[in-house]
Amino acid sequence: MVRIRPNTGAESANVPHRFQRIAVNPLSLNSLQADSGAPSTPSPSASKHAQAKSTFTYDRVIGPDEGQSAVYESASPLVDSFLEGMNATILAYGQTSSGKSYTMGTDRIGEDEEVMGDERQGITPRAVAEIFERMRELERESMGGSTFTAKVSYVEIYNEDLIDLLAGDLDVRPTVQIREDKQGNIIWSGLREVKVANASEVMQ
Repeated sequence: MVRIRPNTGAESANVPHRFQRIAVNPLSLNSLQADSGAPSTPSPSASKHAQAKSTFTYDRVIGPDEGQSAVYESASPLVDSFLEGMNATILAYGQTSSGKSYTMGTDRIGEDEEVMGDERQGITPRAVAEIFERMRELERESMGGSTFTAKVSYVEIYNEDLIDLLAGDLDVRPTVQIREDKQGNIIWSGLREVKVANASEVMQ
């Protein structure tokens, strides 16, 4: 899936005008058109090249006029897989300021900020809220026959190092390793797990 994020007001003020051109446009829910990368003010010899465009096809193209709910709608089937016991991963890839943190919903998490029930809410808080809601539904339907315990870990991969972000100060953090057990399951060694009771605790 590819997302074309809209320009923000800050970009209009901070980015030189010559770089403020739209280079990628959605054509449909599954395709987009990209400029060739020619200069915004082409010379006569470059004018033909400046008009060249390429078309690309994806499973889903999220246009700049579509909000966070459209992004989550495309990602939400992974919640079903996760609740069935499968590993689920979302990899946000792109250059600096391309909107990865905004799309994932981690760009404004702070102690004084409300992250739930907001149009800015990205994939992570929406998925966490849905997981807890689904657990509550299953508990209600089973009339107490099923209960759930949730634990969360927070790992950063930086320069091929695994960093446990919940393990305290950098100087005292244990070494985190990825191992394989005798049954072929992938396990984390040395990773702190914290019990959580609701979505708000996870995001905090």
